[in-house]
Amino acid sequence: MEGLRSLSQRRPPLWAQGLVEGHWVVFVDSRKEAFLLDPEATVERGEAFLDALVAALREREPLLF
Repeated sequence: MEGLRSLSQRRPPLWAQGLVEGHWVVFVDSRKEAFLLDPEATVERGEAFLDALVAALREREPLLF
């Protein structure tokens, strides 16, 4: 996880290639019928992740919007 955090820093002035705006880790347990360990939290984190990506894109490329 620390490696993902170190890569997830693509914000001004660090627009370097190889960095990303964020990350989202989905924990699953294939031994159970319901694979997601915490479905509600997974959905919330996924929505927050996508919102953060859109916000970063709006900041970096405002003319697209």
